[in-house]
Amino acid sequence: MKKYFPLLFVFLLLSGCSTIHYRNTNAIPLFVGPTVNHSLKKSRVGHVNFFLWGAVPRIHYIFVDQEVKDMGFVSGANVAIEEFQTWGDMFLTLFSLGIVISKSYRIDAYGEEGEY
Repeated sequence: MKKYFPLLFVFLLLSGCSTIHYRNTNAIPLFVGPTVNHSLKKSRVGHVNFFLWGAVPRIHYIFVDQEVKDMGFVSGANVAIEEFQTWGDMFLTLFSLGIVISKSYRIDAYGEEGEY
């Protein structure tokens, strides 16, 4: 049992209570599927940090329409969201013993540029 303790310790450090909620505030129109006028594709990568093994803050909110608007679109379609941890995120979690948990996300969207 003692020889499995380091592996269990690493597993506990990499797991946490952190949650990212992706929301829409209706700042711009967003469509789940593809549409005719949305031909330009852009991506946006972001990072959020949780502290104390993911307990603070318990939930992070990412507003997808605001992120798509920041890409320069007046409307977005075919939006895809990917949440992941990079090697740097994992090393930060390990070296801080879980005090800091960093998570990354990428939002891909096709959009229509213009002034809103």
